[in-house]
Amino acid sequence: MSDPLLFKQLLFRNVIAIALSILVGLIFGYPLETLLCYLLFSIGWHLRNLYRLHIWLNSKSAKLLPNSRGVWADIFYGVYKLQKRNRKRQKRLGKFLRRFRDYSEALPDALVAINQHGQIEWWNSQAEDLLKLSWPLDYGQRVVNLIRDPVFINYFHSKKRGAFVETTHPDNDDVFLEIRIAALSKEQRLVIIRDITENRKLSIMRRDFVANASHELRTPLTVVKGYVETLLMNPQLAPTIKGCLEKVDEQAIRMDKLIEELLTLSRLEHQRPGKRQILNMAHVIEKIVNDARALSGNKGHNISIDIDDTIRIRGGQDELIKAFSNLVFNAVRYTPERGNIEVTWLIVDDKARFSVKDDGIGISPVDIPRLTERFYRVDPGRAREQGGTGLGLSIVKHVLNRHDSELKVDSEFGIGSVFYCDFELESSQLH
Repeated sequence: MSDPLLFKQLLFRNVIAIALSILVGLIFGYPLETLLCYLLFSIGWHLRNLYRLHIWLNSKSAKLLPNSRGVWADIFYGVYKLQKRNRKRQKRLGKFLRRFRDYSEALPDALVAINQHGQIEWWNSQAEDLLKLSWPLDYGQRVVNLIRDPVFINYFHSKKRGAFVETTHPDNDDVFLEIRIAALSKEQRLVIIRDITENRKLSIMRRDFVANASHELRTPLTVVKGYVETLLMNPQLAPTIKGCLEKVDEQAIRMDKLIEELLTLSRLEHQRPGKRQILNMAHVIEKIVNDARALSGNKGHNISIDIDDTIRIRGGQDELIKAFSNLVFNAVRYTPERGNIEVTWLIVDDKARFSVKDDGIGISPVDIPRLTERFYRVDPGRAREQGGTGLGLSIVKHVLNRHDSELKVDSEFGIGSVFYCDFELESSQLH
């Protein structure tokens, strides 16, 4: 029965009962006394039913509906239906929770649920094994007290939920962890922790191999270059032999550049960023553009520049010079003669944007996602002719990652390309 109908029925019955009690009182000459007796009886009856309701709700056999009449029969039945729906809902919720626990136990990752204050509310068995959590000792503990690495703490307090951080195990520096934080709701977040020790060991082995191989190659390469340069200085050298030696010298220079970029990549991947400084990149970009004009030479590129020299960012200058140089020099290499190249350093949407636009050969949409892969070339033959190593954009990607930025590309094949990246402004410049 709906609430308005129940109220109307209750009101109607009480009005009729009061009227009858007054009528009976008038017949016997005691209307007030009769009305008072009815009110006392009514109050007692309601109190008795309230007491029965209290006992029923707190009893273990709450499924047995108490016998009653009138409006209280409707109330008891309404509460009974609510209890029944609630039991069904609890069963569904219980099944869902058991299914969720089964799913979480099947995952290889450690899962830790935290509230809006960063306090631990739940974890799976993988988290228990990996982080040595125990119930109820660690319930309510703040996750930043469990993982104290400043890198993780900064990530935890930031709003970057799509990213992840790598850190070491709180109790064992030889165990490496990858940690992500996913939002479950406004009040809950899920910390996803993965043991990447084996991957890190493989990465270290690869880094050491590249570094050792590069160093080992550098010595014989230096000897080869020295002998070739010495032989080329001989004025009596036959033209055929001279042409061969020039080819050797050209390839030796290219290999030396390749080794240098491999070592640069290795450092970027495995060395933590140094101390960041407040930088004014305007004069650095101007120098890069002047070097690009020299690289263009007789190709006659029209290289324009638009710089806001008031922009300040925080970062590593040497790393950013490498990244910006690669982007500008690539535009020179892959833009046809007399082509146009625009280099800008401006504030766009409250961020510092470095952009290089050209009207060169353009890039197919299929190739754009793979541009930053090592040794990936859109046109391998042309790239080698231009002296490229296939590592330049990979270096750019790693430098930008270390500055919380990323390389973005807008390109149309046959028309041209725009390479750009955004940086957070120094806090003093924010509006």
